[in-house]
Amino acid sequence: MSFKKEGNKQQYKHPQKGLNLIELVEDNIASLYLDSAKATTEIKERHKLIRLANRYELSWGVVKEDVADNFTSNPNDAKRIKKAEKAAAARNQLQGNDQVQDQV
Repeated sequence: MSFKKEGNKQQYKHPQKGLNLIELVEDNIASLYLDSAKATTEIKERHKLIRLANRYELSWGVVKEDVADNFTSNPNDAKRIKKAEKAAAARNQLQGNDQVQDQV
């Protein structure tokens, strides 16, 4: 855009710098929001796994089987959990351990 007077040009440029700064801040806020949303999702997923491990005697063995078979989308699915529990028990017997102690 061309201006007839230098003062008008300076008046126009001054708020433009502020707009550029505001856009930069908005971009950073959007990025932070996405990062915090991802972190929140990961923490909730971890809590779900901990609650699942806490429900069963074989604890993390059940969780390992559950995660290995990509069953974690619905932790209330009784058939799925029973299958994971049986697989963990079988693996536990093969290893000769009383309880699987390692975590996912």
